[in-house]
Amino acid sequence: MLNSKDSIKYAYIEQEKIIGLVMGEKQDSKSIPIFKFRSIYYIDDIVVDKDYRHKGIGKKLYNYVLDKAKKNNIDSIELNVWAFNQSAINFYKSLGMSEKNIKYEQKLK
Repeated sequence: MLNSKDSIKYAYIEQEKIIGLVMGEKQDSKSIPIFKFRSIYYIDDIVVDKDYRHKGIGKKLYNYVLDKAKKNNIDSIELNVWAFNQSAINFYKSLGMSEKNIKYEQKLK
């Protein structure tokens, strides 16, 4: 279910139980003359119940967003992932995603 033009919310349900969920939103680049205009779908969360992982549900949730992006002429799909979450990184790479940028920090406290 795509709730509005700018919102992505889709639940994967089996036997009347939500076992997976993807949430995000459409974002457009700012109108700055030196930047090329782009529309993206930004995924906030892909979540699958721990008892149902490794059964293709996360891929189905991602493919839902991918299909909607293609139908709506979206330029790309983006998301953030924690650097320590190697299983998520491997999952996103298996879907054909690649690194876009790397964020650094220096902890002071």
